[in-house]
Amino acid sequence: MKVLSRKGIKSSIVGELTPANKGMVLIEKGKEKKLEHPIVDPFWRAFYDALGKSAKGQS
Repeated sequence: MKVLSRKGIKSSIVGELTPANKGMVLIEKGKEKKLEHPIVDPFWRAFYDALGKSAKGQS
């Protein structure tokens, strides 16, 4: 973070890497919540839906 700061780039620590066998866990206000990885990232479905509409001349 010091290197980023010296270059004028703001940054923050938002988490930590843990062993894969621990899975993905969100800790918010002292409470743990297990996170499940989506099979398909919803961003890409929305992106390709929008791309398809654009190619067809729809908006």
